[in-house]
Amino acid sequence: MAPGQNWSAGQWTAALEGWPGATGPRRVSGVAMEQAVALALAWGLQPRRPLLRWRLRWRQLQPRQTAQQLLAAGVPRGPELGRQLRALRLEAIEAVEQSAPEAIRSPGARA
Repeated sequence: MAPGQNWSAGQWTAALEGWPGATGPRRVSGVAMEQAVALALAWGLQPRRPLLRWRLRWRQLQPRQTAQQLLAAGVPRGPELGRQLRALRLEAIEAVEQSAPEAIRSPGARA
């Protein structure tokens, strides 16, 4: 089984965006992951579905609360603020994915 084959939307996002503690690809200085994923898709690299979903959907999603709102609620600046923002973003990503998991279908897939 290929690495990441059973990853959730949140796990793919964390890996592709290089979040602390995430497994998977690491960002290389000077390389934008958006461009790297676009090239991987153009070359037909697999797995295609999570790369498409990240490029078209997951990377666009924002947490339901902003950093300013969390600070106003008493979350301290620093690593804890980042952890909470990432956790909220993961919630948003997983919620969207569960509400429409088949929005992007493989070529030739039947509706």
